[in-house]
Amino acid sequence: MVDALVRLSGDDEIQAVASLWQRMQADDALHGRVRRVERPIGETQLGGGFDFFSVVLSTEVGVALLGALTTWIKLQRSDVEITVDANGRKVKVKATNVGEAEPTLREILGLPAAPEGSEES
Repeated sequence: MVDALVRLSGDDEIQAVASLWQRMQADDALHGRVRRVERPIGETQLGGGFDFFSVVLSTEVGVALLGALTTWIKLQRSDVEITVDANGRKVKVKATNVGEAEPTLREILGLPAAPEGSEES
């Protein structure tokens, strides 16, 4: 099994992380399969910070993750970017480039290409 690492960057990262976490936990296929990984607390910090989500991929989980990420980012009002690393590749997705990024996202998540003429997530 391969892990996908999902990172967020942009405006109000704390709210974005909480929102995406809730979205993924609400999906039955993702619930319990996504871990929040926090960076260690530095000497001058009061607490650890969020670093990334780790998701163990299977076909079912990959499909659910693709849907959760693309739906979630399209609904964001702030300028946020999702970076997904899996299978030795990386893709960055923003609300403005979901359509162009989705084929690459499908590929690195180990999913087949969307059928011709089908509507992407």
